[in-house]
Amino acid sequence: NIYIAMTKWKEEKENNIITAGEETVIIGISLNNGVLGEPITGTVPGYEINQFAMDEHKGYLRIVTTENSETYEEVIYKDGTTARIWKGDNKVSNGIYVLDRNLKVVGGLSGLAPDEYVYSVRFFGDIAYFVTFRQVDPLFTVDLSNPKEPVLIGSLKIPGFSDYLQGYGDGLLFGFGQSATEEGRVTGLKLSMFDISRPGEVKEAAVKELEGKWSEASYNHKAILASPNKDVIAFATENYYFIYGYHKDKGFYEKAAIDLKDYDYNTRGIYIGDCFYVCTSRGITSYDMNKDYIKIDSLEF
Repeated sequence: NIYIAMTKWKEEKENNIITAGEETVIIGISLNNGVLGEPITGTVPGYEINQFAMDEHKGYLRIVTTENSETYEEVIYKDGTTARIWKGDNKVSNGIYVLDRNLKVVGGLSGLAPDEYVYSVRFFGDIAYFVTFRQVDPLFTVDLSNPKEPVLIGSLKIPGFSDYLQGYGDGLLFGFGQSATEEGRVTGLKLSMFDISRPGEVKEAAVKELEGKWSEASYNHKAILASPNKDVIAFATENYYFIYGYHKDKGFYEKAAIDLKDYDYNTRGIYIGDCFYVCTSRGITSYDMNKDYIKIDSLEF
C-alpha cells in the first residue's frame, strides 16, 4: 500500500464558540502486482511530523501525531460584522492511532505529553517509540500488539531530545538530536544510544554531546549516515564532518573529524566497500576506513 498524509485546518462551532486545530487526512492506495486500487481515506486528530511517524504492520496503519487546538469566541456587532476573539487556551498534546484496512480508527492513545511536541518517531514491529520535548526528552514506548488497545509501557525522561531515531543493531535504538539544560535551553548536538532490549524499561546506554555544534541532520535525515553493519555514525557540522563508532563498553568514540574548511549545506557521506566518500558541492574526497580514515584521493568540481 501507498499512504499519503496531509494536514488540514479543521473548525467546529457550537453556539458562538469555535474550536480549531489540525487534522491529518490519510489517503491509502493498494498495490496489487502493479495494479493500483481505488483510493480510500481516513482522518486522525493532529499533524504528523514526517514519514517515520507512519508505519504499516500486520494489516494496520499506525500513526503518531501532535494535536494543537485553539478556542475562539465569535462576536457579532450591532452593524452585523463579526470578529473572533482568541480565548487564550491553546492546548497541545500527542497521540498514537491505529487504523484498519479501511482507514478507520480502531484503537489509540491520546492526551500524551501535554504542552509538548513530537520530535521523532520509530516503529519496530509491535512497538512504537517517539520523543516529545519542551524541557526534557520523554522517550515514550507503546505496545501495539493489540491494535485495538495500545498500551503505554514506558516513558524515559532525560535532558535534550532526539530529532531522529534509528535501529542500531539488536536491542539498540540510536538517537540524534540536541542537548539541552533542565530548563529546555538548547546547548548543542547530542548522540544517544538507547537500550531497548526490554521495551518497557528503556535505558540511555550512552551519550555524546557536542557543545555549541549545529547540523543539518537535526532536521533532515538524509544528512546523517548511521550504519550498524559498518559501525559508522556520520554527519556534518559547521566546519567538520564527524564519523563516530559505538562500543557497548566505551560508548560513542570518534573515528574521524574531517576539516571541511568552509561549511557546505549539502555535505553528504557514503561508503563503498572499505572506502568512505565525503561529498560536497565543491568535490568528492575518499578515505580509507581501515587506516584511520586517511585521505586517499580527491576530485574537485
